[in-house]
Amino acid sequence: MLANFDYPPNRDAYRRLIEEWIPHLGLNSNRVIVAGFGSNDLPVNECIDMWGPLESTDEFYRRVDVALAPIALGGGMKVKVVEAMAHGLPVITTEQARAGLPPAIRAECIDWREFALANRCVVKDPRDNADVAIELRTFSREWFDAKVLELWSERIAPL
Repeated sequence: MLANFDYPPNRDAYRRLIEEWIPHLGLNSNRVIVAGFGSNDLPVNECIDMWGPLESTDEFYRRVDVALAPIALGGGMKVKVVEAMAHGLPVITTEQARAGLPPAIRAECIDWREFALANRCVVKDPRDNADVAIELRTFSREWFDAKVLELWSERIAPL
């Protein structure tokens, strides 16, 4: 789990991870890493390997097989879900964590309750789904730059 824990909804997500997810998902200390701003101030738990703030998220994503998003509070699209998928990681989520996501990305998320019932997860790169790969591209710097140029050319430059 990677987040800014100075943000109260992410602190609540950490609490949810400890109280609900770990007991039901069968996660253990070799497998659960929590990192990000404010993570050093979170309550210690024997099942969590706390990394603290990171200089770069790339190392985090290289060292994990699955991203966790136990989010129940907060609004808007959850960037952490898109970011993890853009790094090729499947993401176990709540309904709230899927809210606001594009359809293919939303569908590719693994519901935490279904994961708990199945007690296993096929770890595959979500970008292998062509629709997900297309939607993820819309969050890239290249897509943003091209879109701004397109809008500039269509709406501003003709004036």
